[in-house]
Amino acid sequence: MLLSWELMLDILMQHCILDFLGVLRAGRSGRRAKQSLAIYVAFEGPLDQYSMKSPDKLFGKPIEHCQVDSHNPKVLGQHIACAAYEHPICLQYDENHFGSTLDSIMTTLKDKGFLVNNRSGPFSSTMWNYIGPEKNPSQIISIRAIEHDKYKVIDKLNNRLLEEIEESKAFFQVYEGAIYMHQGVNYLVEEFDLSSRTAFCRKVDVKYYTKTRDYTDINVLGGDFVCS
Repeated sequence: MLLSWELMLDILMQHCILDFLGVLRAGRSGRRAKQSLAIYVAFEGPLDQYSMKSPDKLFGKPIEHCQVDSHNPKVLGQHIACAAYEHPICLQYDENHFGSTLDSIMTTLKDKGFLVNNRSGPFSSTMWNYIGPEKNPSQIISIRAIEHDKYKVIDKLNNRLLEEIEESKAFFQVYEGAIYMHQGVNYLVEEFDLSSRTAFCRKVDVKYYTKTRDYTDINVLGGDFVCS
């Protein structure tokens, strides 16, 4: 089975996973309760190099627990939209369940056209109903990402949709001139249309990859120096 960024193979009854990203997916191998092999291909990035120089950090520590910040505005916003679809939300009572940011998040959802005040009920100023464009808001929530806005990656040859990428990642992965790997195949991004949120690319056979460089400039505007 061929997956984006990773190649999973069955070799001599052993499950093997080849990881390019630096995000280990070794747990996806060995699901047949047999011996498995995970190969981590490291690049020159600091995280990859740290893992190569300190392998004990990978193999000597217990597995981390997966945690989700339920008060993350993007997570909570989608949660509230789904909750309002099932039953109107009352700010007076539901703040105990959703937290102190409920009022501000509902206002944001109202500005985006997802919620509206119910003016006919006994608590008209605090009751909110779902009126979003989707019949069921849970259908548009991705289980792989928390962002609602996504960019499409289109193969120009046949106008086929390859993938959808979160907006925060699109500028780092599918900018013009980037080599984008999809299911083990290299694509050259030739056009990045901001208005339609679409990256147009074509399949290429190249021997190189691209990687963005992120520069951060810090200017000290004022303050006092503290010497210990």
